[in-house]
Amino acid sequence: NARERLAVVDRLMQMEMTWHTGGSLANTVFSCLYMLKPERIAHDLCLHAYCKALAHTCTLVRVLVMQGNVVEEEDFMVHAFGLPTGEGLTLSVEQKADGVSCLAALNKALEHCEDAGRQAPQEQEVWAMMARRLRLRKELMQGLSSVLRSEAPDLDKAARHFSKALAMADETAAEEAAPRGVGSSAAGEEETPGPAPAPPAEPPGFDASVNRHLMA
Repeated sequence: NARERLAVVDRLMQMEMTWHTGGSLANTVFSCLYMLKPERIAHDLCLHAYCKALAHTCTLVRVLVMQGNVVEEEDFMVHAFGLPTGEGLTLSVEQKADGVSCLAALNKALEHCEDAGRQAPQEQEVWAMMARRLRLRKELMQGLSSVLRSEAPDLDKAARHFSKALAMADETAAEEAAPRGVGSSAAGEEETPGPAPAPPAEPPGFDASVNRHLMA
């Protein structure tokens, strides 16, 4: 359902940040089965587009870090362990074409979110939240692609995309921090927080041991 899909996307974003701070792709982003076999979720327009775009984002980040040669291995793990991000120092023709395909899929998924929200007003908020995450992914991809342009980096354009992505990330963080339920004892009295929500369950599709053979 829509909320379950949202939970998967949020978990993937957490995994992506863990990779950025020293984790391995095999133990973070690609511990998600949907990332390893995206064709299995081709029927889910939004999740499929997001997973494909995230994989391409990982490729872009890895190439950028490798080209910059600015980190030690203990700070950022560049090894892909044969995962579908490539091992080269530059983007291949196929990877560039994949980026174009990912952007098209994100645009199609955004249209789907808008249509789904109109058709199911009771879930409009959830679809809007999904659309925000898709736009965030799109802006990140476009920003990274602008930096890695083969002819000449367009840093001004990249900065605009990253600025939009940061604003969307702030909106997403505020959305997560918002109280989920409040109540009051009588009209006119101050609202009091409701009971603390239970810790969220691990969303489906993740297996921490799935890539164990790659790390041996």
